[in-house]
This record gives sequence, structure tokens and C-alpha cells, in this order.
Amino acid sequence: MIQITGGPIDVSDVLASVADQKAGASVHFIGTVREEPGIKGLRYEYYKGMTEKLLCEIVEEAKKRSPLRKVSVVHRVGWVPIGEVSVVIAVSSAHRHEAFEACRFLIEEIKQKVPIWKRNLPVVPITGVILAGGRSSRFGSNKAFATYEGIPLIDRVVNVMSPLFQKLVIVTNNPAEYERLHLPLLRDLEPYKGPLGGIYTALRQTSNDTLFVVGCDMPLLSEEVIRKIIEQGKGADAAVPVWENNREYLMALYSRRLLPLFGRFLREGRLSLRGLCGEVNNIVWVPIDGKLAWNVNTESDLQKLEATDVIGPL
Repeated sequence: MIQITGGPIDVSDVLASVADQKAGASVHFIGTVREEPGIKGLRYEYYKGMTEKLLCEIVEEAKKRSPLRKVSVVHRVGWVPIGEVSVVIAVSSAHRHEAFEACRFLIEEIKQKVPIWKRNLPVVPITGVILAGGRSSRFGSNKAFATYEGIPLIDRVVNVMSPLFQKLVIVTNNPAEYERLHLPLLRDLEPYKGPLGGIYTALRQTSNDTLFVVGCDMPLLSEEVIRKIIEQGKGADAAVPVWENNREYLMALYSRRLLPLFGRFLREGRLSLRGLCGEVNNIVWVPIDGKLAWNVNTESDLQKLEATDVIGPL
């Protein structure tokens, strides 16, 4: 088993994968993100393709050096919180000396040669908000849990958002569905009133004066574009990304000063974010690369995403 994964590693599966009746010894190494001052976790990035190739070469070299029975290497990429596992290496062999030596060789070679690097990102002192309260009527099921390369769409969004924000919350009509993400969950104050209702809920129930809001269905969400929107939106009531003739209101910055306007729109039954932002005077339009705002509304959107292979390193 040689694997790069964007989700949690099942350590028991990795250890079980090297079980062998002809092995007299098995040794494993488990790397975890340790607690340090000012660190919420680490983001692991990698070069897709090259990383997998080098891992295979290192495993083959370990097998040449020692008569091993089985070898497994699983490395996690993306956002890894404190205390969670980032890498597991397991080997089995006839004798313990060979297993110990191979395990040490593997982790040292991986650290030195494989293009996986970790980043501790500066935290943005505002609240990040993920909207997950829609009916997903066009998708047919809860699109937050639709997967791309085995990773649910909402997990991809959380992986990008978690290390960036002082506080990250999810607004939803079904909190129980998202408990596994271990994030604060806000029940929508205006159920099924669309994104406008979700943003209203976040403005009412969070403490920071500024929110950065995204939908749960944005697999190409980028740390760099988020920071760009926040930087250019300083002092504004809203900052919205634009490309060509498009505007993305669900990857945008909103100020608490807009709370009365959100409340008025809801009372009047006007649920358009486009219409609301049309009444905001102090708004910044931030040019971005359009593909970064890709969202998944239908099964065909997801199929198109899978066909384009546009996602870069996690």
C-alpha cells in the first residue's frame, strides 16, 4: 500500500496491510502533528505524480536493502490538525532487525527526497463561514458529501479554510450531518432562505465584525485567492471576486455593518445576493482566475470537473 490521501489515515488498515504469516516481526512509524505555540495544525502540500513515483522508488530500494515481506506507506496532504496522523509507515519481515532498519530508512528517505512540505500559515483574524444549508435539489442528494478523488467536497473546503481563520463555522439546517468535522455548527435562523439567510445567521451569531463566506461545494478553493480578497476588501462593507462577466457572491467578504440590510431583504422576501450587493455602496470587486470559483450544482458539474483534471496540489 503506497498512498497519498487528503483525508484522515486509518492506522489500523495500514498496519493490517503488512500482516504476513511468514513475518516474525512488524514495525511501524506514526507521525503526528504536535502542539506548538500559535499552531492550529499544518498544511501538507505536494507535487502530484512526482510524489507517488518517488515513494514507489524508495519502497523498492528498501526491499533491495532488506528481505522484507510487506511495506506500506500512507502520507496525508492538505490540512492536518494538531494531534492527527500525517504519515504511517509499516513494514514486516522475518526478523526484527530488518524491520527496524527498513522503517528508519523509509522515513528518513521520505523526509529528505519526497516533495511533500508542510506550512504553518498565519491566521486571519476574522471568521470563516461555510454555508451548507441548501436543499441540493439540482444535485439530487447532499452535494457537500459528493466526492472528488475520494474526498467529500466539504472536506476539501474545510482543508483550505481551517488553517486560515481565527474561527471557522458551518451554517446548516442539519447540524448532525456535520458533527464529524468537529467545527462549530450554527443552525440556520432562516431555514431554506438560500445563501442570504445563511450569511444573515452567521452575522447574527458570530462575534467578529467581518466574515469570509464560501459555499460547501467549491473544490478549487484557493488559499491565495482568499487572502487576496481579504486584503483588497479591508475597510469595505463587502468584497466580491469577479472574472469576465461573472461575480461570485459565495466566495466573498461581508461586514457586520450589512446586518440591517440582510434583515430587510429577508423581511421583504428578497433572497438575491446579487440584488443585495447592488445596494452596497462600499463594495470592492476583486479580479480572480475564474476556475477558482468553480462550484458543483449538478452531477454533470462534478463529471465535468473529473474530466478536466484541473485540481492542483492539495
